[in-house]
Amino acid sequence: MNKGLDTSSRKDRVLQTRVPAGLVALLQEEARRRRVSVSHLVRGLLEETFELAQAFVSDPAPLAERALRLALAARPAPGSPGSVTDVIAWQEVVLNREMACSECAQTIERGGRGLKSLSEGPPSQALWLCRGCAKKLQHPAPL
Repeated sequence: MNKGLDTSSRKDRVLQTRVPAGLVALLQEEARRRRVSVSHLVRGLLEETFELAQAFVSDPAPLAERALRLALAARPAPGSPGSVTDVIAWQEVVLNREMACSECAQTIERGGRGLKSLSEGPPSQALWLCRGCAKKLQHPAPL
């Protein structure tokens, strides 16, 4: 572990910072998912980030190659479950919380309109589209 991150003999300090509302919502959701406090999540993320940065500085090739493999593996192939082409229908909704567009990662604000996917997969794999990406879908003429 990094000498600067040694937690055995230090007293915790409070660090305050301003973050965008979308990031707060993302951190809160991830903390709920992991069943930890937002404070513990942020502390862990900061420690991991510094450790990764040090590993990257000392020898970037293995970490860069692994990151590329993970990124490519995480992208659904067209027609695979979880991709836009797998969606049976789209439902326009008004969001009660911020969500990220599944295509462009733009934040769809609370109270904003977006499209939620309807597919045969589990509801937890729902896709979201912002208005910009929704306009790119080819729709037949309205009924």
